[in-house]
Amino acid sequence: MWLVLCLLLVLVSGKELTDEEYSRLPRLFHLDDYEACLARRGGLYCLGTFRLAPQTKDDEVYRMMVEYSKTPQHFNRTRVHRGYCVSARCPESERSERNESSRFERCVERWAQSQGLRAAPQVIEYCRTTEQARARKTTELDTPMIIFTAVVFSLLFINVVCTAYDVMTPDSKKKKKLLVAWSMRSNWRRLTAHYEDGDPRLAALTPLQGLRVFIMLLVICLHSGLFYNMLYTHNTRSFEYMMKLPIMILARNGTSLVQVFVLMSSFLLAYNLLLHSKTHPLGFHMIPKIWLNRIIRLSPLHLMTVGFAATWWPVLNDGPMWYVVESSAGACRRKFWTHVFYVNNLVNPDDQCLLQTWFLAVDMQLFLVTSVLTLLLARWRDRALRVLAVMVVASSIVNGLLAYYFEWTPMLYLMTAEHYRTRYRGVPSFKWFYASPWGSLPASLIGLFLAFLHFDLQEKGFKAENHKWLVRFYHCTIPLVFCFVISGAFIEHGTTRLLGALYVALERPIYSIICTVCLFGMVNNVDNIARRFYAWRGFHALGRMTLAALMLHWLLELSLHAASPLPLAHSYYGFTYDYVATVTLTYLLSVPFAVMVEIPFQKMFAAIFA
Repeated sequence: MWLVLCLLLVLVSGKELTDEEYSRLPRLFHLDDYEACLARRGGLYCLGTFRLAPQTKDDEVYRMMVEYSKTPQHFNRTRVHRGYCVSARCPESERSERNESSRFERCVERWAQSQGLRAAPQVIEYCRTTEQARARKTTELDTPMIIFTAVVFSLLFINVVCTAYDVMTPDSKKKKKLLVAWSMRSNWRRLTAHYEDGDPRLAALTPLQGLRVFIMLLVICLHSGLFYNMLYTHNTRSFEYMMKLPIMILARNGTSLVQVFVLMSSFLLAYNLLLHSKTHPLGFHMIPKIWLNRIIRLSPLHLMTVGFAATWWPVLNDGPMWYVVESSAGACRRKFWTHVFYVNNLVNPDDQCLLQTWFLAVDMQLFLVTSVLTLLLARWRDRALRVLAVMVVASSIVNGLLAYYFEWTPMLYLMTAEHYRTRYRGVPSFKWFYASPWGSLPASLIGLFLAFLHFDLQEKGFKAENHKWLVRFYHCTIPLVFCFVISGAFIEHGTTRLLGALYVALERPIYSIICTVCLFGMVNNVDNIARRFYAWRGFHALGRMTLAALMLHWLLELSLHAASPLPLAHSYYGFTYDYVATVTLTYLLSVPFAVMVEIPFQKMFAAIFA
C-alpha cells in the first residue's frame, strides 16, 4: 500500500539547478532598510516588480531562469521584486529625473545592466518620500473610523452595564432576557456549556464541534504557508523545496477541505428544521425568521472584522511590506457594502478585502437556497432523497460543462508559487468556480440529503451498528479521504481540457460523499477513535468560536508578517512557531469576540422572537 502511495507522489519537475547554478540567478526579493532611508532628509523609498530580459540573444543565465521557472512550485525568476532606497542607491537620478517612479525604474535598470540583463517595470506598488512617511505617522480620523470606534465603545458599554445588571440582580423569572443577553458572565457560561445531558439527538451532534476545530486548524496552517508567497521571502529555494515535498500534495490538493463546512452547514439547517417539524408545522412563513437568524449569526462578527480592516488596520504599523495590508484595507473600504449583502465574491472579486471572506458569502448564498429547498421538500419527504440525488448529479454535470466551456481548471493545477503570491487575483478558475456558490452547491445538496436520510432513519428506529458493511465503510472514511487527496498526483501535470473539466465536476462531490459517510457514522453514534477524539469536551467552546477564528486569523498573521522590515526567512522551525503563535492568539482573541459580540446578538434575537 505504501509503495503505491509513494508512486502517486512522484512529481514531474522542470529544470533543477545545482547550488552553483542557482547562485548565478539574480536574487528574487530584495528590501533596502526602509526606516533608515525615510529617516533622512530627501529620502525616497520605492517598491515594485520588474520583468527581466536578456541583453544578448544567447544569455545562459536568462535561459536557466526561464527553464527553472517552468516548474509550478518555483517562483517566476524572470520577474524580480525590489524595494530600493532610491535616494541612497541612485542619488544622481534626482538631478536628471524629477518623477519618483522614473527614478526608481532607472535605478533598477542600472542594477539589471550590471547583471547583463534589462529590466522593465511591471507593477510599481509605491514610491514614498521622507515627508510622506512622516505624514503617515499622524493619523487623521475620518468618518468611517469615527463610526467604527463609536460602535466598538457602544458595544463595550452595553456589555459592561448588562453584566453589572446580571451580577447584581438575583436570578428569577422577572430578570430581563434582553439585558442578560449582553451579560459577559452569562455568555461565558453559554460558550463553555456542555449539552450531553439534553436531547440525545442533539447530543449525538457533539463530534461536529471537534471536527470544526480540526478543519479550522488545517485552514490556518494552509494560510500560514500562503503568507511566505504573498510577501518578500529571503530563502526562496528553501520554500520551493518544501512545496515539492511529496507530503505537500495534501496541501496542493486539499482545498476541498472547506466543503466539510458547507456540508455541515446545510445538514444542521435541514436537520434542525426537521426536528422542529415534529412539534410545529413548517411553512414558507418561516423564511424571514430563518434568514434573519442566519444574518444575525454571521454579520456582527463579519462586519466588525471588515470594519476594523477598513479603518484602523492600515494605520497600526508601517514598513516596506505593509502595502499588502493597505491594499487589503482599501478593498475592505471600497467593498464594505458587498460584505453587508454577502456578494463580495461576485462583485469585482479580484478586489480582495480579506481572502477568507469568500466563504461567508458562499455560505450565506447557499443558505438562502437550501432553506427554501428544505421547507419545500419537507412537504414531500418520501420524494426528498430522490430529488436531492438528482440535483447533486445535475449540479455536478453543470459545473463540469461550465468548466469545459470556460476552461476552468482544478485548484490542484492552480497551486503554484506565483498564484499564491497574487492571491489568485485574475484567475478565472478561482473566482468563478472555487469561490462561487455554484462550485459548492453539490456539497450543500449532499448535506441536505444527509439530513433527510438521517432524520427518516431515526424515525424508523435505525441502528447503524447493526449494519456491518456500513460500520466498515465508516471506519475507512478517513483513510479514503487521505487516499483521494493524494490521488491528485495522478493528474497534477495533466493538461487536457476534458480531464480538467471532469476533475472539476467530480472532485468536490466525491470528497463530500466520503465525508458524508463519516458524518453519518458520527451522528449515529458509531464508535471509533476519531469519534471519541472529536467528541472531547475541550473542543466544545473552541468549536463555537470557529467563526471568530476564521475571521481573525488572517488579520493576525498578515499583520505579523507584513510588519517585518526584512524579507521573511522561511524555515520549518519558524513556520511551526508562526503557526502555533497564530493559533494561540487567534483563539485567545476569539473569546472576547464570541462573548461580547457573537453570542449576545444571537441571544438577543432569540429573546425578541421567543
